[in-house]
Amino acid sequence: MRVVRGLQAFRPPHGGTAVAIGNFDGVHPGHRRVLRELLRLAQRGGLAPVVLTFSPHPEKALRRSGIPLLQTREQKYSQIARLGLPVLLLVTLTPRLASLSAQKFVRAVLARKLRARAVVVGRGFRFGKDRRGRTADLERLGRLLKIRVRIVAPVKKAGRPVSSSSIRKALLRNDIERVRRLLGRPYEVWGRVVRGKERGRQLGFPTANLRTRNELLPSGIFLTRVVVKGRAYPALTYVGTSPTFGDRPRRLEAYLLGYQGRLYGEKLRVSFLKRLRPERKFAAEQALVAQMKKDLAAARAYFRRRHLRP
Repeated sequence: MRVVRGLQAFRPPHGGTAVAIGNFDGVHPGHRRVLRELLRLAQRGGLAPVVLTFSPHPEKALRRSGIPLLQTREQKYSQIARLGLPVLLLVTLTPRLASLSAQKFVRAVLARKLRARAVVVGRGFRFGKDRRGRTADLERLGRLLKIRVRIVAPVKKAGRPVSSSSIRKALLRNDIERVRRLLGRPYEVWGRVVRGKERGRQLGFPTANLRTRNELLPSGIFLTRVVVKGRAYPALTYVGTSPTFGDRPRRLEAYLLGYQGRLYGEKLRVSFLKRLRPERKFAAEQALVAQMKKDLAAARAYFRRRHLRP
């Protein structure tokens, strides 16, 4: 997938484009429905499919709410590319762009700059200054400018629409299994192995200390799948502040079952499968080691049942 950075760098094809607009944080089932509809419309109309997204996230840029994102930019690109999208247009949300009215955004950006002949958005799409534009406005403007507009219904789980905010809430509650159901896949964190205090090694459990750019991390002890050098390993992963030792800040450590060799500098992908327990403060190291042995036994039993032996 080719990533084009900025409207000025984009050169629309003469035949026009089909454009999907959104933040696509998490690339959850609702997002994937929008993107598949984009591909369908583009193929039917002989148009070039383009995914239009913004940086930074509008909530961060306009409201300064500090909203934590479900993915790094690289993770989002990877998920979108897997769907077969050829072009992602990354637009910086400047004050000038954010000040455009809904009508000017459609005319200047979609119709003129992108040569959009079809536009696909989710039902909750808002656009233009102060997000005043609604899907009805987009449809009305589309009729005037001969742009086909497709409003895609949300995907529902247990009768409720799947949204990035609902996934964030579940993640902040450490409800990893609900996150997995909503996303349609395990929650994943990417990072690189760095040197830590090597306390796990001293306790008999050598762990990989992960430095990550992911903004949302659950808390506790988890059963995970870790990909390193293209191979997946079952793992026991800890995310927390080590209250037994009074450490700060929070960190992520993964104990890979069956892995032999050094991991420093390697890139890891950690998929969260199940929360085993919350973190605890232990009175002594011996009690911590005893609990870690129980956690490891539970992890081995879990992976054995799923035929994921190390």
